[in-house]
Amino acid sequence: MNPLTLLLPKPTSVVVHEGSFTFSGDCSVSGKGEAQHITAMFTKEINALLHLNINSSAKSEIVLAIDGTRKENNESYRISITPTAIRLSSSSQTGLFRASRTFVQLLMIARARQNDREIQIPCAEITDAPAFRWRGLNLDCARHFLSKEYLLRTIDVLALYRMNVLHLHLTDDQGWRLEIKKYPKLTETGAWRTENGKKYGGYYTQREMKEIIEYAAQRHILIVPEIDMPGHTQAAIASYPQLSCTGQPIEVSTRWGIHKDVLCVGKESTFDFVKDVLDEVTALFPSKYIHVGGDECLTLRWKRCPLCRKRMHEEDIASERSLQGYFLRRIESYLKSKGKILIGWDEIIDGGLPENAVVQSWRGFKGAEFAASSGHNTIVSPTSHCYFDYGLTYTDIEKVYSFSPIPPMLPLGDEKHILGSEACMWTEFTPESKIDSMLYPRLIVLAEALWSHPAGKHYPEFLIRLREHYPLLASRGIHVGAEYESYFSRIRYNARMAGVFFSILIRDPEAAWENLTHYQPAD
Repeated sequence: MNPLTLLLPKPTSVVVHEGSFTFSGDCSVSGKGEAQHITAMFTKEINALLHLNINSSAKSEIVLAIDGTRKENNESYRISITPTAIRLSSSSQTGLFRASRTFVQLLMIARARQNDREIQIPCAEITDAPAFRWRGLNLDCARHFLSKEYLLRTIDVLALYRMNVLHLHLTDDQGWRLEIKKYPKLTETGAWRTENGKKYGGYYTQREMKEIIEYAAQRHILIVPEIDMPGHTQAAIASYPQLSCTGQPIEVSTRWGIHKDVLCVGKESTFDFVKDVLDEVTALFPSKYIHVGGDECLTLRWKRCPLCRKRMHEEDIASERSLQGYFLRRIESYLKSKGKILIGWDEIIDGGLPENAVVQSWRGFKGAEFAASSGHNTIVSPTSHCYFDYGLTYTDIEKVYSFSPIPPMLPLGDEKHILGSEACMWTEFTPESKIDSMLYPRLIVLAEALWSHPAGKHYPEFLIRLREHYPLLASRGIHVGAEYESYFSRIRYNARMAGVFFSILIRDPEAAWENLTHYQPAD
């Protein structure tokens, strides 16, 4: 089978010509100006794959070039393959890097199929560009700490399949994973919990995170940090109890679900803390986007807190949900003053949507519809298609492949506000050792759904291409999970989620009831 037909995501256009380019041992690779860094990385990779003798006097050549005269999408690219030369070109460094990933993937496929024979690549013209500009993965590092090595490997896979965002969920009730120098207890205390009588957790120093960010930037992957607020903050409150309404000491949570101890919006010192944290986060992360969560915030404490009631009276705030909106609008304004854009889960709509916020819609498509029709950009990650902590019985690969982030009821013209989508890999029940089997192959399926244009979709043909990539993933140490799941797996999943709810019910019936009534299932 022609390796050009096995690329994933499927390029926009592949026109095959007669003849082939043969890697026979000698080859020259060149790139000038802005293309030099990408050329150096590309040369190292293809030499490792094919054990070539890279030299300037070889008869065959590969050229990487940036053509700044073209006016096109900065991720679009072209690859021209003739019997004596290969040319990778784009109008930008990002597009040229995407071209290099496609060609590296092509070589990996060809080598796997042609074994030790001379590697031949059919002559062709490839023209390619993504359907959506935001193609990401949300990794939950808070419930289970994920090693730096795992994150770097994940970045390599995202790059290989032309995805461009890694969203790191760095804080939650069960752990605070990023060093904040002004508040050392966030990692001294908040990064650790007690499991089976032992200390469990971990965190990234700012130096380590900077290395991760730079590694991703070299591969044209944007790292977006998430610092959850005002809910999902028990680890922060365990570190600094004065952040809560009660001020009482609590522990870093050892259970899943939603917690009633949240940031006190009535205290001005809470805003001082959040701003201090965001000062360090915005200085560390080049991303213009900062995710602040804003989801699943119980308001039980606010209802009984004199300071929160006073704040509501002074600001003429009618409800606790509107109090959350007040909090988020202040945070959005502060981020804007620092040149950053706030992203929040779709609950940020409930209390009044902050002026410039991006909405990440997870409770179905309705949040995205509302945001886009209101002129706000949105990232569409419904549980129905994008939550890969869910079993395959709920979200199988065919369903992921069918996904489009454009809501079905979106008015014509509002699709310009749909940035794209992210896979969400929450880790309550999935430590690092088990993530691969849940994430793959579905992450690769989503990569195609977000890159390739709908007119080119054909599931049976895609499935053939997908299975050709399992050995490629295995060569990178990735364990690919199942494509389909049994009926009994769904029963086990339902039982596990019921167990989570009833554990909350036994500990705190009032919080359990608000947990149940606040959550809105996916469409």
